[in-house]
Amino acid sequence: MIAKRYATFLLFAVVALPSGCAGAAEDDQAVPAWASEAAKPDPEYSPPPTPTYKALPGTTPGGTRLRFGEKAVITVGQVGDASRVGVIVTGIERGTPEDKDNMEGHLMPGEQIAEEDDLYLIKAIVINEDGALDADYSGPSLSGVIQDGIPGHIYITSMEPLTTHLSSCTVTNRKPEEWGGSKGARAEVCAVATSPRTVTGAKVESLPGEDDVYWR
Repeated sequence: MIAKRYATFLLFAVVALPSGCAGAAEDDQAVPAWASEAAKPDPEYSPPPTPTYKALPGTTPGGTRLRFGEKAVITVGQVGDASRVGVIVTGIERGTPEDKDNMEGHLMPGEQIAEEDDLYLIKAIVINEDGALDADYSGPSLSGVIQDGIPGHIYITSMEPLTTHLSSCTVTNRKPEEWGGSKGARAEVCAVATSPRTVTGAKVESLPGEDDVYWR
């Protein structure tokens, strides 16, 4: 028994030694100067700050349930550059077959509206609560919600400036002209959802990490 344990130890020693020798040989090799310099951290570099978000006073808490026609206030933008937007979802209408054909021409490559899906138009009024919205802000992200709470699909249209006139509203990714830079300015907006089931409600994105605000 003792001999067997001794043999096992010798086997381990024989296997381990070459590894140690190789490491010693590598340590003896000189490291190129350029490699040493590259490994040094740049004292001038600082990682970009992590975006931080905080609701401004008067913001509607995430998870709030509202009726069509009632107003929510959301905070958009990061801390230090945030402002408030009022959102009133006024209703949802089923689009016409012509609306569906019209939207087909403005989808991102590879997307299409399923034949069994109907088009729904989510109508809303947005309000420039503080008069300080970013020049590129085109409006809140509105989505449709079907009967059991599952959202309908929202198709992303062209990233180029786009305005599409549908039967009862206009879909655009431009900043509403009516907003101007004035506090309290209003504009009517329209979002599109598609679903094979009836879209009965809508929601708007709240702050990252928080629940959305809902209308029915």
